[in-house]
Amino acid sequence: MKRLHVHLSVADLPASVRFYAALFGAPPTVAHSDYAKWMLDDPRVNFAISSCGAAPGLDHLGIQVETPDELADAYGRLRAADGPVLEEGRPPAAMHGRKRPGSPIRRAWRGRRS
Repeated sequence: MKRLHVHLSVADLPASVRFYAALFGAPPTVAHSDYAKWMLDDPRVNFAISSCGAAPGLDHLGIQVETPDELADAYGRLRAADGPVLEEGRPPAAMHGRKRPGSPIRRAWRGRRS
């Protein structure tokens, strides 16, 4: 099953964790001093925030997949949409779409090694 991945850079991580924990009605699934992540099922999203020095705002978006069939489907749709692809290693660990000027899409994840 696919899951949307959203990663935001934030200026104040503790305040942002409090805000999103209240919004989602749950504490982060993973929490570190500079990073927090919620793996939610409703909505089905991997939502992450970090204070790693980037300007506050959208860091990247992606589609997380769990099976080889979902991976092949996402890859085919990205290719059909004429998305530029940078593949890393075999078996594929990730697929990144290079950001085009004016495009909101920065990165599209292809999958991960087990």
